Amino acid sequence: MFAAHNSTKVKKRRDTVSRFFLIGGNTHGAGIAFLLTLFLLLASGCSSVRKNYAKVASEALPPPPHTINTRHIAEQLAMQPEGHSGFRLLALGTEALTARIALADQAASSLDVQYYMIHDDSTGRLVIKHILAAADRGVRVRVLIDDIHVIGNDRNILAIDTHPNVEVRIFNPFKIRKSLALGLATQFLFDGRRLNRRMHNKSFIADNQVAIIGGRNIGDEYFDARQDMNFRDLDVLAVGPIVAQISQSFDDFWNSDAAYPLVAFYDQDKASKKLIALRATLEKNARDYPSTENIRVLFSPTFAIDDDPDDLFEDDLTESHAETPHPRRFNWCWAPAQLIADDPGKANPYDAPKKGPHIGEKLAEIITTANEELLLISPTLSPVPKGWKCSAISSNAAST
Repeated sequence: MFAAHNSTKVKKRRDTVSRFFLIGGNTHGAGIAFLLTLFLLLASGCSSVRKNYAKVASEALPPPPHTINTRHIAEQLAMQPEGHSGFRLLALGTEALTARIALADQAASSLDVQYYMIHDDSTGRLVIKHILAAADRGVRVRVLIDDIHVIGNDRNILAIDTHPNVEVRIFNPFKIRKSLALGLATQFLFDGRRLNRRMHNKSFIADNQVAIIGGRNIGDEYFDARQDMNFRDLDVLAVGPIVAQISQSFDDFWNSDAAYPLVAFYDQDKASKKLIALRATLEKNARDYPSTENIRVLFSPTFAIDDDPDDLFEDDLTESHAETPHPRRFNWCWAPAQLIADDPGKANPYDAPKKGPHIGEKLAEIITTANEELLLISPTLSPVPKGWKCSAISSNAAST
């Protein structure tokens, strides 16, 4: 399930700005003129959206027919009722990271990666390293990332975008690529209604047949790799018919008007040398990877998914981690499932006819069918109707 875009604070912000300019009386016009001049200066001096840039629509590739993973998944699906998908929870950060690395390493034809944040830290660079390795094998890689944490920190995505098998798009971008706080604030002032609508979708899809979705972005605090603090999130590893729904949601966002290829802003030829530099950094990062207890366990033979893809799909997969001295067993849960995601058109507040139903509206349709019990996992929890029994897992809202 994907989180909805957040636009609740826009009106309050604009009201505050209006009051600020009205206080000065005659300075109102001068203030507006100053900001308009600043905006034009920023636009003329910084990279902005180019004209006639290439943006080619693409769709998820069909699963490769003759891989070991394809055979194992088909065997498992054949033993289940029609329409059922398989799910396995990824509760620990270390196992969530391992699963993503395994999917990247085992991908044969495609990787579709969609996140709100991909940090330039130890685990972020580790995931990028394995994504690049997949591209080097000929795997088609599409990376879609929200722009809110990219602007001013775009070195890595510019580098990987120069790979012939990789394309990166940024969602709902700042049109002027200046990272100075004043420049960003000016854009928010004039285009805040749009810029406040961010993409929190998180999916990692390999070969259109295995996917990871859930609450984790890509970064140390999501994978138990920081010493000072870590988020407690939950992912699910999925196979079966649900993966086609996840891929369709990715395609909807990838081909939407709000998804911009990097060539809309940057000269790819100038970024070509960045990939060489990035590879050198990634190799160094592998040697400098944090040696915390969790990280050592992550790569231990009793935990890590090895070269045999059977480990991903055997029902009696045994894993261990630092907090548990004895191995744990994870069984696949097989059940019918439906993916709920916002329409990407929601990112454009000025074009209401293009918007589909909001995620809240879709959830309401499902919730109203509950008779006795409703199970939720959410970063925030609102009161439920009187008389309902609701078991919920809620986390800090700062974990997005």
